[in-house]
Amino acid sequence: MHELGHSAGLPHCGDTRCVMHFSNSLADTDAKDSDLCAACRSRLGA
Repeated sequence: MHELGHSAGLPHCGDTRCVMHFSNSLADTDAKDSDLCAACRSRLGA
């Protein structure tokens, strides 16, 4: 989902729960939700 977001033009997100948040570790990835936050959904026009 994260890489698809980049394909759609989304940058990394500051919201640590957003799937578009940059992950430095597996623990960071596990802590994220599997969906976009409201701000990222808005950037896509969704």
